[in-house]
Amino acid sequence: MAAARTVSRAFLRSTPATSSIRPAARSARFALPSQGFRASRRGYASEAGEAKSSNTLLWAGLAAAGGAGAYFYLKGGDASVSSKEFVPGKEDYQKVYDAIAHRLANETDYDDGSYGPVLVRLAWHASGTYDKETGTGGSNGATMRFAPESDHGANAGLKHARDFLEPVKAQFPWITYSDLWTLAGACAIQELGGPAIPWRPGRQDKDVAACTPDGRLPDASKDHSHIRDIFYRMGFNDQEIVALVGAHSIGRAHTDRSGFDGPWDFSPTVFTNEFFRLLVEEKWQQRKWNGPKQFTDKSTGTLMMLPADLALTKDKAFRKHVELYAKDSDAFFKDFSEVFVKLLELGVPFTTKAEDRYVFKPSERKTRTMTRSNPTTNDYYEILSLPFTETSTTLSKQQLKTAYHKALLKHHPDKATPDTQPTTPLPTTDLNTRSYTIDEITTAYKTLSDPYLRAEYDRSLRLDRARVAEREKTGTVFHTGLEVVDLEDLAIEEGDEGTVWYRGCRCGDERGFLVTEGDLEREVEHGEIVVGCRGCSLWMKVLFAVEDGEEDT
Repeated sequence: MAAARTVSRAFLRSTPATSSIRPAARSARFALPSQGFRASRRGYASEAGEAKSSNTLLWAGLAAAGGAGAYFYLKGGDASVSSKEFVPGKEDYQKVYDAIAHRLANETDYDDGSYGPVLVRLAWHASGTYDKETGTGGSNGATMRFAPESDHGANAGLKHARDFLEPVKAQFPWITYSDLWTLAGACAIQELGGPAIPWRPGRQDKDVAACTPDGRLPDASKDHSHIRDIFYRMGFNDQEIVALVGAHSIGRAHTDRSGFDGPWDFSPTVFTNEFFRLLVEEKWQQRKWNGPKQFTDKSTGTLMMLPADLALTKDKAFRKHVELYAKDSDAFFKDFSEVFVKLLELGVPFTTKAEDRYVFKPSERKTRTMTRSNPTTNDYYEILSLPFTETSTTLSKQQLKTAYHKALLKHHPDKATPDTQPTTPLPTTDLNTRSYTIDEITTAYKTLSDPYLRAEYDRSLRLDRARVAEREKTGTVFHTGLEVVDLEDLAIEEGDEGTVWYRGCRCGDERGFLVTEGDLEREVEHGEIVVGCRGCSLWMKVLFAVEDGEEDT
């Protein structure tokens, strides 16, 4: 039973799942005391930050002035060679991909620390205007460069994505905007931990006359009938529709754009099947606010779903695909890759064959293994590669966000190449090479982001380190004034922070000894835990047992 637990119950309802990791089954209760314990309703939502717009006129001027010659100059080529003589190949497009990936890694001043989600939205909206009956719209044209299409309500906020790509366009002026935007979408999916997105060039830019009418993109406030009308017009079936909506696993909604507000899941900068899992497993209730109708999760109140999202669960034909993707990340990744490629190619008069598509190498292809081992205590600072000192130091929200984002990308299971992943995870004690689960990373982030939880964790960590130092020095651990009690002898308190057991100490601290759900989870195999008083040097051993049973609702 302990092997199945990868994270403390305090965060079971607020940690994302991946293809290999699932929140622990919520069937175990601590038998002592008789009260059960329930999962905390704590969660988090990254705050959206203001984006720093690129100097579009400057970059556009450089591109216009340099033309194709700028490309050869920047790449050490002959500027006298005309663009007509230059035929880019896979290596050239890989350089464009690398330039986009480089900016994604270094420009982190947007939303939850990544421009990736808005690049996916740009590629999606530039392509999703296609009409199979008239052959108009689609990614071939990049007509969102012009009003009125750029001013359509569904495209609000996409100027951030277009501006983000201007420096890349200036560096590689030979690539069309149509190809650049779609390549950027493919790049973003891969860099955020998603599946490989095969891509091929061949799109041509068009002028304002080719702009599509408003209303061709999905309206998030509508039901399943509207969803089918929009997607059927493009040529998609029900399964493909559901897979495409899975792009909601990344990013967030903004009140100044769509009117809606919030992220769909707890890791909005990592591509997973978590959107579907939450859609099926979480309880959603209508949010009470002054904005448009949307839904929030009952557990934490920090996530959101759109009416069109929930419509997928109410329609039988849609729901069967939602349930499949909620259970099978591999199936979702495979289907999403195929349908996203189809979306990006709608209406494009390619002169190449489908088998000629390029599969770009992501910016970081290192072998990573995911293990489910959970040591007695995880060092949350170590997981996020943050320093820990004996005296508390201030960590800004941005520092924590950046560390969390990097850790997710570093240890995400789908970032490892299939041919280099070992079939059996290799155990390691090297702290620099050890892999962590997505659950462990998210738990570390949530704990260190909350001042109260971080203070309690720091106290526990210092005590743990003191015990280790004592053991190394003397070969045994000496606990001053060690008292042995049962868990039922402690008072219990249930609140928004989760369940806490406590007991007063003779030093005068009425809550000197504190035991949390996480503490019990870490020692579940031993059935006992030793805790130190937070106000003095006294210690207490708490005995407990675990019984299986259905959790109270």
